[in-house]
Amino acid sequence: MAFNVYTSPIGWLRVSCTARGISGITVQKKRPPDDPNPATPRETALLAAAERWLAGFFGEGADPDDLPSFDVQGTEFQKSVWNQLCQIERGSSKSYAEIATLAGKPGASRAVGSACGANPLLLMVPCHRVLGSGGRLGGFSAGIERKQWLLTHEGIAFQT
Repeated sequence: MAFNVYTSPIGWLRVSCTARGISGITVQKKRPPDDPNPATPRETALLAAAERWLAGFFGEGADPDDLPSFDVQGTEFQKSVWNQLCQIERGSSKSYAEIATLAGKPGASRAVGSACGANPLLLMVPCHRVLGSGGRLGGFSAGIERKQWLLTHEGIAFQT
């Protein structure tokens, strides 16, 4: 596994990958220490692609077309939810109930919330675009202030 740390407007993002794809993007409360193992690759083509994608996301406000491949682990339901999240266009949102229906489990709004909380690919799998009924914020694994910032950055209206 390789990783790097990307400095963003919402904090330090640790981006990790396997040989098959990006496996994690997580917010770090403080800058992680450098890996003491010099054999750990710090830069790969996948990490460079992820960094370009993140720069586009935060810089110009438009997702680049070349989304890196993913290598994520999860249940079939989680993967179904994450797939639906990837279909939400930038600047748009959906409710937990809508995602549950699209994932084939109407009435499973809470399970959708749990799948969002388990999302290993912050931003690339845009769980921040999922809102509660009436446009309420709901939760966010990286913190509600970050969700508010991301929604505002994308021009998505929400209720506090």
